[in-house]
Amino acid sequence: MVIGLLAFVFYFIYDLNEITLQNKILQKFFFLGTLILCLGTLWMGFCSEAFVWIWLVPAIFFFGLLIYTLFFALPFEATYVDPAIGRKVYSGGIYGVCRHPGFWWLLFAYVCLGMACGSEMMRFGLFCSFLNLLYIGFQDMVIFPRIFVDYGDYKRKVPFLIPRRKHNAISR
Repeated sequence: MVIGLLAFVFYFIYDLNEITLQNKILQKFFFLGTLILCLGTLWMGFCSEAFVWIWLVPAIFFFGLLIYTLFFALPFEATYVDPAIGRKVYSGGIYGVCRHPGFWWLLFAYVCLGMACGSEMMRFGLFCSFLNLLYIGFQDMVIFPRIFVDYGDYKRKVPFLIPRRKHNAISR
């Protein structure tokens, strides 16, 4: 559990740095948090006494969706590289369905890993998913309104977590 907590502390520090210090070293904390979370998850998996292989397939599928959602569904340069003032929200594709679709992919991946590896992994995954919910709530209320000039409009048009089929989000 400490590993998951440490990973999300790194995520929080990374985001706070984005709106305050913009320190080059702290800009690496998103990567470090992700590395810690991945290594902790792998460690939990390797330490499990029983393993049900069939659950590994959907877990990999959901982790794949998470990677796609965070790094490929968004225009990379505008989202992760160019921190210029006046950035606008990307509301196309999956980000027009709900504001934080990656929450679901992480939760479903950890539930599948929990089914594959047992109760310790399930507890770890649910704990990390809860921390993720706190993290995206923090992003939604504090970080993103300061980073994106049009986040208020985006919040009014696209639901927080519960996806909807049809959207009328603002597109960029």
